[in-house]
Amino acid sequence: MQKNTPPVFGDDFMRSGIRDGLGAQWKVVSGTFAVAGEAQAERAASPFHAVAKPGDGEAAARAGRWYWNDYLVAASFEYSGGVIGLDAYVHSSGFLRFSAGNGRVVLSLVDAATGKLRELAAKDVQLVPGWHQLALAVKKGRATAFLDLSAMLEAEALPPCGTAGVYASGNSVRIDDVVVLPLDGAVPLDALKAWWGAPPVVRPLFERDPAMQGWSRSSSIFRYDRRTNTVASIMPLPAPYSVSFTLPRVDGQLDVSAGEVFHIRRAGGSISLNEGESAEAKGECVLEVGDKSLKFSVAGRELLARQRSDAAAGGPVPVVFSGQLASSLLSSLSISGTDVRQFTFYRAPALFQPLSGNWAESSLWACSPQYSWLQGRSGFTEASRVAALRYRELLNGDFHIRAVVAVPMAGDQTPYYEFPTNFGVMLSHPSGEAAPVTCIYGLCDMVSVIADGPKIAASGSYRTSPFVRRKFSLVKEYVHTTWFDVELTRKGGLVTMKRDGRSLASARLAGLPPVLEASFLVADNGVAISRLEVAAEKLSAQAYRSPTLSESARRLYIDLVYRDFPDRAETQRLLAERAAVNMLAPAARTLPVSAAADKAFREAAGRRYFKWTWDEAHLPAGFSGFDGVELFPREDGSLLVVNRHQGGGMLLPLAREPFDLRDYP
Repeated sequence: MQKNTPPVFGDDFMRSGIRDGLGAQWKVVSGTFAVAGEAQAERAASPFHAVAKPGDGEAAARAGRWYWNDYLVAASFEYSGGVIGLDAYVHSSGFLRFSAGNGRVVLSLVDAATGKLRELAAKDVQLVPGWHQLALAVKKGRATAFLDLSAMLEAEALPPCGTAGVYASGNSVRIDDVVVLPLDGAVPLDALKAWWGAPPVVRPLFERDPAMQGWSRSSSIFRYDRRTNTVASIMPLPAPYSVSFTLPRVDGQLDVSAGEVFHIRRAGGSISLNEGESAEAKGECVLEVGDKSLKFSVAGRELLARQRSDAAAGGPVPVVFSGQLASSLLSSLSISGTDVRQFTFYRAPALFQPLSGNWAESSLWACSPQYSWLQGRSGFTEASRVAALRYRELLNGDFHIRAVVAVPMAGDQTPYYEFPTNFGVMLSHPSGEAAPVTCIYGLCDMVSVIADGPKIAASGSYRTSPFVRRKFSLVKEYVHTTWFDVELTRKGGLVTMKRDGRSLASARLAGLPPVLEASFLVADNGVAISRLEVAAEKLSAQAYRSPTLSESARRLYIDLVYRDFPDRAETQRLLAERAAVNMLAPAARTLPVSAAADKAFREAAGRRYFKWTWDEAHLPAGFSGFDGVELFPREDGSLLVVNRHQGGGMLLPLAREPFDLRDYP
């Protein structure tokens, strides 16, 4: 490597198989380090990290080149006591150290020969347990220390140059997302915001440079969306490719009607495309909709298709572009002129109340405190196998709800994940009446359902192509987490569900009141929510209150049980001990079940179990494409449908009367 190579390094520790040390790019100076994974890595949002064990002294590890200068080093630490810190400009004469813990943050100069510290600056700061982001920037002889994006200390930096590293003493500590960035004349705080992400300054799309050999995944096939924590692709995208998004109503000026025209402006004039037309455009173009504009780049012939299948009903119009698209096209045009509330689960508000399971804020791969996630896990007992979260919001008029949720998967699994993850949005009347609609995203089964009272109003399904399946199956060493962007939109009486900008299902529901209450429910054995955005003409928070037994008895509970059912006896024992309440649906009575399923249940009455192959036309809500399931009748009159291939099941309440939670142990 040449001496003028800029200071560029990073490690997210997303690798396995290293028992001791951190890998060839690191030099362990003292203590012990190892790459560790979660106990159930396949269910964790960030499954791998480094562990520093100081022992009786301290633990320190270094990386980089001796001639590096004018750079910034940052890392995430899970603080639980002791002292954590960063080293910079590690030189033969000494080095700088930024440490935090024991009620203080200190910027020191450490003598390389004796190990003695000379304090340059200090401040009393009480560090609460949990994940924190530390950064130390040195530029033109001036050092600045940051804690969670806030400048803490400044001092003159005496060493001329040197490597960077991490440090811990007192307690063992988990470390993640170490990065070294060249400042190149940038202000250190601006460099931190650009890297970690601080609204409105966000690096929306980051593609890892293949020349950055320090990265554990040094390949351009990985793309990371720092705004949503999304792994956008795990393989090179074919060229050309298509990206679709939906243009919503903008300030009432954009009304979806016959003859509506979108404008694409480019150098040399503007072009307008009517339905079915196409035009050739080169270079940078601007899409104009009302007073909103969006830039994108094109290469060769650019096609624009106007799909008007639902235009007559006043629904949104999907616009599909084909060609090489700039990352700015991935940005969405949100409803403007409305009250927008965003939650990124960094010190999440208290109104988010867990219903079951264990919920905690988790560190972001990209070291961003603003864009961390809320992670839920179930316990190991039958009574705590479900993790569910609830939050309520009052919505007035038209609105949209967007959430980024994660589905964990092991690298040797296909995208037909074996972890049933469901994100539900329940719309109800603020008076507490029975909810008119529930939208459930079955992220495991690739199914979406809109339930209007006691009946299914609309449903949709989505699949991953076999080509992507094969690509995923080639990766066996790592554990990945895939994030989904799900959205619910209400325009008048039309309710639409989307996943990653693609419409899944829509239904026009009669009798929707102008004001609705939205409850967000997530159910899974391991799930993470990265971001929740709610936009409406007017919204206000409603204090959370736990449902009473009488209130719960008026609603329908759908049970999703995650279990590798080893045998029928184990299944019966599980059902007898505990009915896992996973997803709340607002119907006063049971969802309708097909005549074939009802007949199968009656035929199975009195048996321990009954095996039957579903007819494709009689699939129950929440299932699609299963070639065979097993039915288990229960004493309470319900029917458990088990998919033995995926290890999941759904409890179908066939009783004609409402459920009562008092029936469950």
